[in-house]
Amino acid sequence: MRLARFCLTVPIKELLNLELRIHPETRADLDPRQLKLSEHARSKLEEFYDRVEHASNIGEAFEYMTGFAAKAPEMAVRIAGVQTLYADEHATEITEELMSNGIAMMDWYLSETRRISDTGRPNDELCAAEELRLWLVNRWTEEFIDKRTMMKNGPGHLRDGNTLSICIIKLVEHGWLVCGTGRQIVNGVNSMTFWRVVCPGSGGMNAAGIARVRACFENAEELLPIGHG
Repeated sequence: MRLARFCLTVPIKELLNLELRIHPETRADLDPRQLKLSEHARSKLEEFYDRVEHASNIGEAFEYMTGFAAKAPEMAVRIAGVQTLYADEHATEITEELMSNGIAMMDWYLSETRRISDTGRPNDELCAAEELRLWLVNRWTEEFIDKRTMMKNGPGHLRDGNTLSICIIKLVEHGWLVCGTGRQIVNGVNSMTFWRVVCPGSGGMNAAGIARVRACFENAEELLPIGHG
């Protein structure tokens, strides 16, 4: 272990002790040597750039981390440049192999950033269910409601049968809709499948429902206000 650490440390010390190049005209500014990308290294970088750019679109892997993803190609080149000078202080270009190393390292950083950002992102299905709940509480005036009425009058982008069914299931699970039995007049029409709308403060949600909601939302009090009375 000590030998390995020594072998890594010596080249770094030698690089840090190199005399810095000074601009010949100003004698005050640094004049760092430029590293060029080999033709194959440039192709690798362009492929990586296109891949990251596509993954940054709406609905793709990096949608919620576009700021970090946008810097990934530049950082991959920086990493490859450092590795190039570490391998040969007199090198003049970045090879395809070292460019691939830089890209591989940035791929790891991207995956870790995505993993961390995903843990704090609200579940899409729960967000849709919360939007439907807010519509029921703030816009719907009757005690009971059915799916036909929600499809006709509810939030426009939730009027898809499958999406609406998922929202209803979530609201039932969390205690905001209670399945009714028998028949009920809903919006002037006789309905056999309907739910009672539970409003904040009505005491309709039990402790287990509250716990499930708070476990699903990072900021439950803001996204799903609970009126448990």
